[in-house]
Amino acid sequence: MKVSEPTGVILFEEVQHFPKWLKLFMICSVLITLAVPFLSVQKNHYNKVWLALAIAIPIQLILYFSFIYIKLEKIVTRNGLFYRWLPLQKKFSVLLQPDIKKIELRQSPMFQYGYGIFPGFGQYHNMSNGKGIQLWLVNGRKVFFGSDDPLSFEKSVREFLSTFK
Repeated sequence: MKVSEPTGVILFEEVQHFPKWLKLFMICSVLITLAVPFLSVQKNHYNKVWLALAIAIPIQLILYFSFIYIKLEKIVTRNGLFYRWLPLQKKFSVLLQPDIKKIELRQSPMFQYGYGIFPGFGQYHNMSNGKGIQLWLVNGRKVFFGSDDPLSFEKSVREFLSTFK
C-alpha cells in the first residue's frame, strides 16, 4: 500500500545515506577510468579512447551522484511502518500490523546495499552494514530493513505491533 504521508504518533524515524566509503569507491572508479586508458594506449589510438570515455564517464557520474542523493527514509508510527527511497519515490510504502507475522533482530546481508532480493533475507532495504530487523509477512514474504540504530528500530516496531493486540 502507498500513502502520501505517515499517520499516527511517530515512534522512530531514520534517514540513511549510502556509506561514505562506497561514495569514495565510486569517485575512485571514475578517476581510474580516466587514467588507465591514457597510460595503456598507444598515442595513435587516442581518438578511440575519447569515444569510450565520452560514454563511460557520464554513466559513472550519474551513478556517483545517485549514491550522493539517494536515501532510505523509515518512519515507525502507531499506525504502521512507512518507508521510501528518496528522491526516487514520493509516496511511502507502508506495512500494517495485520501484514506482519514475526519480527527478529539480525545481521544485515554482507555488502548488500540499497534495495534488492537476497537469499535468506527476501527483499532488503539496507544502507548499513550492521544489524537490522527481519520481518516475516503473513503472505509468506520476508523483508529486511537495515538500521543505524537497530535496537531502537526493533523496539519501536514491537511497540507498534503491540498496540493492536
